Amino acid sequence: MTDELYHSVSVNTEMTGITIWPGMKNFAAALSWGTLAGTLPITGSVLLEFWTDQPAGTFLLGITLIAGLFVSIITLAMMLLAGLPVTWLLHKTQMEHVEVYAVLGAIAGFAVPIIFFYAQADLHHDNYLISLAGALAGFASALRWSLWRRNLEQSRRNELESRASKKTTNPIHDLLF
Repeated sequence: MTDELYHSVSVNTEMTGITIWPGMKNFAAALSWGTLAGTLPITGSVLLEFWTDQPAGTFLLGITLIAGLFVSIITLAMMLLAGLPVTWLLHKTQMEHVEVYAVLGAIAGFAVPIIFFYAQADLHHDNYLISLAGALAGFASALRWSLWRRNLEQSRRNELESRASKKTTNPIHDLLF
């Protein structure tokens, strides 16, 4: 069916042309934001704690790569296990707001390391620093994801309004009703 024929026959709310790629791209961007936000404080605190006489570039690169890998795995797991279900829940309850996402992401990011260390009976004040890095990672990931969700919803709303304004009337229907 051609585009012109399609729009003259059916002007309903279906969304044509939306693929899964934008969602995956924005999911990866949210993961990147979270990884970066969580890696930087961990790298900084490790450098302050364990600074040695090794060449600074090699030591910094090694710590950053290890911390980045660790943070990215945890961030990805939390985005899949908690973030996507929360997105579904917020969407169904119509409570998708940037602030809600950001607060929930920060809380989840803070809580995961606490729960992990508590389960291992190894909870002391240094672990709260890791929880702060987790809160930053959760906040950044949730913020990036929520900005995309907000823009997606606005785009859908604009498309629906555009289609509604282009809707042709049926003269016979107008005469009868």
